Amino acid sequence: MPRELTALAVGVGVGLLLGLILGRWLVVPKPAPLAEPEAAAAEIPESATTDPVGLVFDGRIVELSPLALRRIQDLLRAKQKAEAIQVFSEATGLEPDKAGAVIDFLPKVAC
Repeated sequence: MPRELTALAVGVGVGLLLGLILGRWLVVPKPAPLAEPEAAAAEIPESATTDPVGLVFDGRIVELSPLALRRIQDLLRAKQKAEAIQVFSEATGLEPDKAGAVIDFLPKVAC
């Protein structure tokens, strides 16, 4: 009888130890809360941006700075499509209706 109790105690101890180790290892961290669009865009200094992103629209290449793209993506995540269209229109010089067509397609390829 003492042998069975010893084996049982060892088995329970090993099981608890493995459960603790695997539980710590397999825990998925919670995602960070979404930042306000203005705050997220303000975090990236203009000097930290790289080459502009080229988008082809109606046979012409429209260049968009990475900072403007990030701002537009943040606005789209915040469900502020009208503001995203305005930022895109101002950054590229496209009319708002054409900018809206690009913004409708943008989340599928860039966000």
